[in-house]
Amino acid sequence: MSTNSTRPNKRNLLWYTRMLLVGIWFSTATLLHLLRVFPFGKKSENNLKYISLVVPLSRRILGVRVHVVNPEREDPKPCIYVMNHQSAFDILANLEVYPEDCIVIAKKTLAKIPVFGWTSLLANNLHLDRADRKSSIGQLNIARDTLKTRGLSIWIFPEGTRNPDGRMSKFKRGAFHMALQVERPLVPVVISSYQRTLNFNRLNGGLFCVEKLEPIETVGKTESDLDDLIELCRSRMEAAHSRLTDLAVQKLGQTAASEPVSTPPG
Repeated sequence: MSTNSTRPNKRNLLWYTRMLLVGIWFSTATLLHLLRVFPFGKKSENNLKYISLVVPLSRRILGVRVHVVNPEREDPKPCIYVMNHQSAFDILANLEVYPEDCIVIAKKTLAKIPVFGWTSLLANNLHLDRADRKSSIGQLNIARDTLKTRGLSIWIFPEGTRNPDGRMSKFKRGAFHMALQVERPLVPVVISSYQRTLNFNRLNGGLFCVEKLEPIETVGKTESDLDDLIELCRSRMEAAHSRLTDLAVQKLGQTAASEPVSTPPG
């Protein structure tokens, strides 16, 4: 089997046990979170509250360790965070890097998931319907106004969808249009590839690295700079992705991906 595979030849009992336990915990934590925040209504800080509740035990169940590069780096706020997207379990990387006063732009289908989708709605997150361009533009305009008038940062996945093969898909333009319109910086957030360092068939489930890169300023730039801005952000993120993946392999004590590994489901 190719070493580029995202799944092992055979999932063992440990893999299935972990998926069951983490599923039970996600469901339980989501209910606990809803009971805690529902009486107080919609608030952006509910995102961080949910992450802080669900992530620590999830990491333990999966045997996953996270190494944060340059954790002391401070962000110019408000800003637009752009993060590569590999799996629903990218949430495991967010505990140390997700900021306060920040909302997420996600797919509309997320909000429709029973129970779990309610956590997103209660955090005032915005949900795009990719099939409805007019609706998506309207939601992005709300996000722009949120940056300008409420001082909240925006968290967005510029690829628009999960890409589990370890590479970055083409970036969509919405986040970059927004950054130019409000002249707020972009802060790239990069997670190393899961393919070479995660294997849930093992007691040591693996390790990945995450880093917030230096901000990319947009003051004084116009729509004519859009393509260059996208390319600059993408090239920095791709370089960091490669560097962080090598670092994760090094920290895990691997010199090569000699065995098939597994990407977290979702």
